[in-house]
Formats: sequence, C-alpha cells, structure tokens
Amino acid sequence: MSIAMLGTGLRKVAAVGALALASAGLSIATTSPAQAESASLSYTCTVPILGDKTFTVVADTDAPAKTVVGQSFTPAVASTVTIPEDVAGLISGVLGATTVEGTAVVTTLVGDRTEAVDLAVPLTEIPAGPLAVVATGVGAPVTATKAGQLVLASSDFTSHLVFKKADGSEALTADVPCTLDEGQDATVDTIAVAKAGTRTSASVKYVKSKKQFKLTAKVKAPVKATGTVKLAVTKNGKKFKTVKAKVNKRGVAKATVKRVKKGKYVIKATYSGNKNLKASTDKVKKKV
Repeated sequence: MSIAMLGTGLRKVAAVGALALASAGLSIATTSPAQAESASLSYTCTVPILGDKTFTVVADTDAPAKTVVGQSFTPAVASTVTIPEDVAGLISGVLGATTVEGTAVVTTLVGDRTEAVDLAVPLTEIPAGPLAVVATGVGAPVTATKAGQLVLASSDFTSHLVFKKADGSEALTADVPCTLDEGQDATVDTIAVAKAGTRTSASVKYVKSKKQFKLTAKVKAPVKATGTVKLAVTKNGKKFKTVKAKVNKRGVAKATVKRVKKGKYVIKATYSGNKNLKASTDKVKKKV
C-alpha cells in the first residue's frame, strides 16, 4: 500500500496571526474554535479511467492546545483517506488486488519555507466496502510568531497508490489528485498562542563633563521586540524626569537626561510590550 500525499493548497492567512504547515494538504491559518481532529472532509478526486470520485479525509495532529510566541513544536501527523466502495471494489474484484502499501511524501509550508515530509503507510488489506488508507509521519517544526490563534486546516493533496495481488505482484499504480470541495470547515486543530515574556535590563552612565545621564534599556525576547521603553528617573525619592525611547532593531532603547546634579537617583525602565510580547521592568540606582 503506497500513498504519497503532496499538499498543493497550503496557505497562510493572517487574521490574528499564523504560519503554515501541511500534511496530506494541511495548512496553518488563523481562525477560531479548537477541535480534536478535522470533520470528515469531502474531496473531488480524479481516478484514472473512472473519472471524478468523492473521497473523504479525516486529518489530525498532536499539536499542543496552547503555546507561546517564539516556541516551536514538531507535530506528528495522521491522515485517513477513504476510497469509495465502487473504486475499491473495482481494484479488488476486477484487478485482483488484496493489499495496498507504501510511503507518503508531503510538502510542508512553514512561513515562507517549504519542507518535504515523509509519511509511512503500513501494509493494509483491502476490505469489502470502502478502503481507508492511513498515512502517518512527522511534520516540519512550527514556530509560533504571533499571539492569537494558530489553526491547522486541510487543503488539496495527491495520492500515489500501489495495489498488489495476493502473490505480491503489482495490480495497479495510480496517481490521484484530490481537491477539497468548497463550503467546508477544514479546521484540523486550533492552537492558542499567548504573548511571550520579556526581560528588560537598565543601565546608566553619568557623563560628568556634560552633567548628563546616558540611559540604556535592553529588551530580551524570543521574537523581535518593538515598541517603547519609559525611563522614569527619581532624585532623592522625588520625580525628576520621565522620557520615552523607541526600541531599535537590536532590542535597545536609549535616552539622555540633562542637568543632573548631586543626589541619589533611581531609574526605572518599563518596556511597554506589544501585541506579541509582555511588558517588563527593571531598576538601576546611581549616586552622583
């Protein structure tokens, strides 16, 4: 039994934030309710000689229910393709096939990167009635880059099936392209992606010749930090100066405080956070 599934309709939809992955046509987008696996999805598949037939697919992964921005996971994938009774009956009754076996090759899209994933299909006997073909494997690593909901959904695929007779000889090899029928909710799994934590570290340098503080705040985060840092300076326990500085591409915010005189200072740096990152603070003391 050989099946190679090639996802051809992978897509990345940025509603709340997403990235993409495929298995037997799995793609990741952003949308709502979580579920354990996909519904039984209807596909139009072009079968050699017989023409268009309706196949059904149920897909699932072991992706976590929750994750955090910047974290990665590598999902195990399982897709069950059910071949209708008239097709399976023709293959077994007319061609004498008794088993189907093989491998699966899946195109996985993660962001703008495409990966090939090998799936294995164990030896399966062809029963009387519909034939269920199961492909399992490991998807490409997925990193959550945006907070919100990350949804795995089914898309188009192509099956490569090798059917054999009881004596092991080949009865039929067929490549069957399948297109997801319109109007279906193709959601497989929904992952809740929370904001990631950050760590802000503040430092201060006193420039005696100019009577200035050179303030620096560094923000560490699993993804690029954007936004601002508020730098609140107190002198001898009283408010002295508050400035805001934009975080640059290296995660650093800088500011200058002038007219610094003798006293005990406390500088509190507060990173504002953004839609993907939590806020964080740090304090540093300086005596002039």
